[in-house]
Parts: sequence; C-alpha cells; structure tokens
Amino acid sequence: MYIRAAMVFLQFPPNLTEEELTLQNKYAKLKKVRKKLAALKNPGKDGDGDKGGVAKKPGSSSSVVPEAKDAKEVRQQKKMTCCA
Repeated sequence: MYIRAAMVFLQFPPNLTEEELTLQNKYAKLKKVRKKLAALKNPGKDGDGDKGGVAKKPGSSSSVVPEAKDAKEVRQQKKMTCCA
C-alpha cells in the first residue's frame, strides 16, 4: 500500500491588502483605547502589567509578621498569633 503525499505551495503577497491595513489600524486604535480605560479604572497602576516582581498570595500574612527575619521566627510568630 502506497500513500502519495501531495505538496502544496502557498504564495502570500508581499504587501498587505487595503482591508488588512485598515484592520491593523483599527485594532491598534482599540488597543490604545483599552490601555487608556485601564489607566482610568486603576489610577494607582500604570496598566503595563506585572514588571516581573514577586506576586503576593491573596492569603499571605506578611503584614501580620513584619519583624520576623527568618523562616523559624515566622513560624513561631504565626503559631503565637493563631493560637492566642
């Protein structure tokens, strides 16, 4: 049993069509508007997204134990705060 594979060559034009150019412009404008709206909704943030910093977990208690310096101290102080 022989299977013949046909090769298909697609040629794309080097230039974009009029419709493609208008769509690119339209979506570029929408992207700018979306960024402006995000900046208005969150005035404290730039709207550029995460800059690669460490993200906090929602349930983290870093404000509960700010003076602890190593993991053992953190565990001890958490035990003291939860059980007291």
